[in-house]
Amino acid sequence: MVADIDRTIPSPNQLFFPDFVRRVLADEIATFTARRFEWGVVVWMAGIATYFMLPFEPDWRIAGSTGVILALMARLLHHKDVIKPGLIAACLMSLGIACSAWHTSDTKAPVLPDYERSYTVTGWIKHVEKSGNRLRWVISVTEMDDPAPKEWPNYVRIRVSSETFSAGDFVKVRARLSAPPDPVVPGGYDSARAAFFKQIGGYGYAIADPQAARAYRISRVDAVRQRISEFRYDLADRILHGSPEPTAGLQVALLTGIRIYIPEQQNEALRLSGLAHILAISGLHMGLVSGSLYFVFTFLLALFIPLSRRFDVRKPAACIGILAATAYLILSGASVATQRAYIMALVVFMAVILDQRAFSLRSVAIAALVTLMLHPEALVSVGFQMSFAAVTALIAVYQIWDRHRSLVRPRSVLSRFGHGFSSLSVTSLVAGSATGFFAAYHFKRMATFGLAGNLLAMPIFTFWVMPVALLVYAALPFGLESVPLRVMGLGLEVILWVANFVSSWPGAVKYFHQAGATVMAVFVGGFLILCLGHVTGRAVGVVLMGTGLFLWMTTGQPDMRISTHPAIAIHEQDTLLLHPDRRRDGFGRDVFAESLGRPNIRFSPLAESPTTRCDSTGCVMNRNGITLAFLNRPEALPDACANSDIVVMMGRPAGTSIRRQCQARLFDTVKLSESGALHLRFRDDEIKTVPANPPGRRARPWAEKG
Repeated sequence: MVADIDRTIPSPNQLFFPDFVRRVLADEIATFTARRFEWGVVVWMAGIATYFMLPFEPDWRIAGSTGVILALMARLLHHKDVIKPGLIAACLMSLGIACSAWHTSDTKAPVLPDYERSYTVTGWIKHVEKSGNRLRWVISVTEMDDPAPKEWPNYVRIRVSSETFSAGDFVKVRARLSAPPDPVVPGGYDSARAAFFKQIGGYGYAIADPQAARAYRISRVDAVRQRISEFRYDLADRILHGSPEPTAGLQVALLTGIRIYIPEQQNEALRLSGLAHILAISGLHMGLVSGSLYFVFTFLLALFIPLSRRFDVRKPAACIGILAATAYLILSGASVATQRAYIMALVVFMAVILDQRAFSLRSVAIAALVTLMLHPEALVSVGFQMSFAAVTALIAVYQIWDRHRSLVRPRSVLSRFGHGFSSLSVTSLVAGSATGFFAAYHFKRMATFGLAGNLLAMPIFTFWVMPVALLVYAALPFGLESVPLRVMGLGLEVILWVANFVSSWPGAVKYFHQAGATVMAVFVGGFLILCLGHVTGRAVGVVLMGTGLFLWMTTGQPDMRISTHPAIAIHEQDTLLLHPDRRRDGFGRDVFAESLGRPNIRFSPLAESPTTRCDSTGCVMNRNGITLAFLNRPEALPDACANSDIVVMMGRPAGTSIRRQCQARLFDTVKLSESGALHLRFRDDEIKTVPANPPGRRARPWAEKG
């Protein structure tokens, strides 16, 4: 169907434009026709993005039927009809919505009620995460004391202080649990949505020491998962005790994907130097592991002259690369990010086997298509966006570079070193530029000197650390891993030195305020046109990307936050005014400061502000000509409603009658329980309110509670 697009576009000669415009249009249409599959995947992905932005839950049957009808209509139209491309695009978008809606309905699992209560949970530990100084267990539930079995969540996440048990162990623990929380800031990270697609139906903390439980009969699939988890953490324990102490946590993370043993100061140094990506088991690691074995076996098989003359030795080497990628996928825990990297490696090796170009924009499109068919929710995750942005940009740039660089291979050692350094510099610059926007958008900060950090550290990581990691894998079955672990540790010590050195530079990190979805849509549209278009299309892409950045820089910031507790945070110059005290809404307050691009802002009590008047009934202040009243007692409500613009009733409902009669905007526990936390902007006597849990989100399946 996508292949028909080129026959539906009018020829530029049919259009009444000057000759140079016709030539430009002809070039753009030719480029579009050559990449119609890639653009088809992009439109299908736009359908997935549309699904997650809808204020209601669509029926996958209706969306799928709509896509089929549109496809039939496009097929029946004359091939020259200009309406046909629009029908094909609408069909692909409908299919993207249908795929996402079906996956959501298939993933749906029981969720605990929104209120917190005690449960006794029995199950096996699937995964262990780090939470400050404590651990978090993701437990596959086999039994709960309450509710009924059909309402048991598939998984729960419990914060514990015990280190007695490891992944794969069957445990019994008493914990306080509730449904995964809603976003704490408007447009912020939606932990409930992330938990929904992981089928985690409850978050909480242990209130008693965990105990060992008898092994329950579980399904064959869960039994395989349990054995793999047990094997991975046993392997991690072995690597941890055999590695040098300063780098043991990093070595465990690189070899098994388990990151709980990395000291926080090392994590922070890697983040500030732009090297945190080496900790995520992604395309870089998958490519180094499987690619290294591919090249080694290609070289070894090529030594057998009769074999290499008769057969293409790259094909059996590609099969070995696939096996290596599969083994690394299992060892690293098979997270969604690792699955994405595995699919990309699989596409590359299959291209070698089928005599196709291994690294091309089409291979990236196929990898994205397969990944999103399995996990449509990955599209809105930062890992998917950053990894595919980096790969797409690198392939697009190197395709242009291949057409323009000299075909004469460097012969001297110095020229080869210069060629390698220039390639590494271009790779780091392109990948850093492509992923920088997404890192800043999601994390609200960016490593200023990330390029310098990568230029200094990545050669060591690529040519020292990861090749030795392969030797560690080879030595583990024979108990000879201690020597390669020490050698690997020496390389990581050099990388840590680089990270600490770069992160110590003044201005090593740049903070950004929160941007809306429009900024993301405009920038990503421009980025895709830049990578997939011709010369004029690339210029349009650059303009759109610049427009997205301009919209970001001109996005207004909220002046005030009202949390569900409730607690008040007001942004005033270089200070965040807090009421009633600093103990309430600690996490939400910190996220609010990050959304302002001011994570290190100073906190001060609201009562100390010179524009605030406080007494036993509450506090009143004036901000940009708007009067704000924060009340402790309901008897002050009538007067506040008559003389204020915004009234917040602290910690109790205001009552149906006063809510109906109040002339001001009134927020009490009833209102806040529906909307979630609120951000308010005051501009020219106008009050704009943005809820963290708007009605559109409350209509989606991941907002439902037990």
